[in-house]
Amino acid sequence: MSGRISHSIKRITNRLFHAPERKSGALSISGASPGQSLSVAAIIMMIGLLLSKLTGQLREILIVPILGYGTVSDAFIIGFQIPDLFYQLLIGGAIQAAITPTLAAAIERKKEREGWHSISIFINLSAMAVLAAVILGEILSPVLIPLYNQGKAAETVELAIRVSQALFPQVFFMMMAALCIGILNAYRKFTSTSFGPSVYNLCVVLAMVLLGQASALGAVRVAAGVMLAACVYFI
Repeated sequence: MSGRISHSIKRITNRLFHAPERKSGALSISGASPGQSLSVAAIIMMIGLLLSKLTGQLREILIVPILGYGTVSDAFIIGFQIPDLFYQLLIGGAIQAAITPTLAAAIERKKEREGWHSISIFINLSAMAVLAAVILGEILSPVLIPLYNQGKAAETVELAIRVSQALFPQVFFMMMAALCIGILNAYRKFTSTSFGPSVYNLCVVLAMVLLGQASALGAVRVAAGVMLAACVYFI
């Protein structure tokens, strides 16, 4: 399993990152000085952050109108709790913070190959750890959801468990996306990393509009659509 994950990651990273060498200190903006490049990168990241916030708000606003007020929307929101907790504990910004400075320093020292060797080991270990956590989360959802939501109606908790189990694979794909973002940042390719979250949010909105309805099946289908949105975000 570890070898297959490593091979898949290497294929993706080879396609994305083995571009012509850049001059030291320059960004991926041809013909621009370092100062100009930094300014452009900052503007791109600000625009990306703004779009991410706006699309994220749209995603949250649509939950109740699409899934209805009551049991279904409550269960959908509750179902996010445990997968999101796993994501924050295992990933958050830690993966990007670990990869970007390590690989960027290796590139600056002209030791890119050695840097990639270390990153490959980190990718394998991270992927295996998160995959194990996802499997564990799938198994423990029927225990953790009621534990975190004592006093909730049994119908709501039961549906929240189904939603949570449909969402858990998203944690793995978000981890893979975080790995790619960390590597892209090391190569100073900021456009993809800036607008990726907006693409994810828009895919979630699309899944809600196309698959959502005020029923238990509608909530589970939207959860599956969110997981597919995470796949798109990674790709």
